[in-house]
Amino acid sequence: MLGARQVGKSTLLSSLEPDLSLNLASLATFRELVAEPERLERELLAARAGVRTVLIDEVQRVPALLDGVQAIVDAHPRRFRFLLSGSSARKLRRGHANLLPGRM
Repeated sequence: MLGARQVGKSTLLSSLEPDLSLNLASLATFRELVAEPERLERELLAARAGVRTVLIDEVQRVPALLDGVQAIVDAHPRRFRFLLSGSSARKLRRGHANLLPGRM
């Protein structure tokens, strides 16, 4: 879900009660995943079976995560459901981000 800032994207997606939430506005989370985006796939595949719905908020901050999301969905199509939010589609397009996960 992409849209203007402060319109309720995060609130709406959080109301779906994801099993795991990653907020890339958090400096620590951002630093970890920008330095090593493949960490997302590694940690999700190691997660307990109860982790199914994953919210990634402010995904435009680390566009490489979209490749990871696509790889996970392609390899494990029924294992996870991703909720992605961001405030800048232009930033994603300019960075040549993989927009396929947003169309799934």
